[in-house]
Amino acid sequence: MATASEIQCQVLDRVEVRWIDAPPPLVATLMFRVGPIDERLKTSGITHLAEHLALHPLRDRDHPFNGAVHVDHTAFWAAGTEQQVSQFIRDLCKTLTDLPTERLEAEARVLAAESQAMTGSHYTDLLRTWYGPNGPGLLGAPEFGLDWIGPAHVGSWANAHFTSANALLALTGPPPESLRINLPVGEYVPVVTPPDDVGFRPDRQIKLRGQPAGVCLGTVAERSVPLVMAVGIVGNRLRERLRHELGLVYSVQASYEPLSADDAFVYLGTDCDRAHNQAVSAAFMDQVRQFAADGPTPEELARVRDDPGTPPSPDPSNLARSELNRLGHDELLGHRLISQQEADEMRTSATAEDVRRAFARAVARCLVIPAPEYDEGLGIRPRRNQQTFLGKQYRARRQTQGGIARLIVADEGISALADGRWVSIPFRDLVLVTRPSPEVRHFYSRTGSWMELDAAAYWRGDRVIHQIDRLVPPDVLIPVSRR
Repeated sequence: MATASEIQCQVLDRVEVRWIDAPPPLVATLMFRVGPIDERLKTSGITHLAEHLALHPLRDRDHPFNGAVHVDHTAFWAAGTEQQVSQFIRDLCKTLTDLPTERLEAEARVLAAESQAMTGSHYTDLLRTWYGPNGPGLLGAPEFGLDWIGPAHVGSWANAHFTSANALLALTGPPPESLRINLPVGEYVPVVTPPDDVGFRPDRQIKLRGQPAGVCLGTVAERSVPLVMAVGIVGNRLRERLRHELGLVYSVQASYEPLSADDAFVYLGTDCDRAHNQAVSAAFMDQVRQFAADGPTPEELARVRDDPGTPPSPDPSNLARSELNRLGHDELLGHRLISQQEADEMRTSATAEDVRRAFARAVARCLVIPAPEYDEGLGIRPRRNQQTFLGKQYRARRQTQGGIARLIVADEGISALADGRWVSIPFRDLVLVTRPSPEVRHFYSRTGSWMELDAAAYWRGDRVIHQIDRLVPPDVLIPVSRR
């Protein structure tokens, strides 16, 4: 494992470079501080589209390479000889600064097909509830930008984000003499945390909704080594209890993912057979609450101090690459750099109370999706009537279960009566309006509210569409779809 003293730092072509001597092959990871966290709902998918366009001209290489878009950064990597890696970085920088936009529509179709093949996850559902369609809440969101983004949009996005000031290169060897990183200078783009008035930030343990088979928990908490330790221990406890003792689940997910310099998202979850859903939900939450109250045992604390959770690997270069990428990610986020050596020392010095307290603070406010009938100790997400606007009223031709019974369209926004309560979306809060057909409009609010309007469901529905199209801010509308 790399230590702080072994990691070398230098600047090459205005780009920060971090490297360590490791056995061949040479692995290079060029990271940029840009991802869905920087997008708008209207432009969601633009970073993914730029990544695909940049890699398309490089597809015939005879050595391993790839790219990936993460919530807060985008990474391109290649492995091979010094010459192969140097050539890849040179060619990648060239395509990033001059994207082959003639491929735009083809790559948009590829990404749309990929999106349709993927299923939603509770992980992204919890993030979307916490933040609304903003920042981290855009992870896993529909990539609406693929419907309309053109060459000018994606080119401008690349020019603003794929720059030397917004990049970091990690190498598992010293930089080859032939290596060049020819990127525009640009500016560093910090993570901007969504404001507190969007999404739903719980003040206690809240049941978000029920699910038929499984249970999961998500929360945003302050980054810390004790919290990393706690998540690892709780994950092991859940696995031991639910799989090995009760024999009710196959696997348990326990993850700690940085979102910014200060915050991380903690996720715990498992699936199970429908018949055992209530029992699994109860056992799951019992383990969570017990650890928050009592903390780790001496044996658990000793185990996590000795084993940081890094899987063993016979390839030292993989360990070095993982460590470099972790440090590079933190550096891009602006987090205080903690080497693996320092993390080991912090883990060793953490007490049982440190670990317990970090976890207890994290789960004191969280979102839980358990069995539908499990409510023990969980608050219910409040559903309140919102103030209605004063404007033109429209009545539904026929009220359906879950449908909108009455609609009010005013100069300030829309109010809808559904399921016995009023929901209002001010036009100033709209982040996106889509037009699936001439008669249908979908409204997305920055606060997380969503509304579907079908003109055919209302008396004089044609007037509804005409009035709304006149009042909606033009910059939240998607132009005519290319699909």
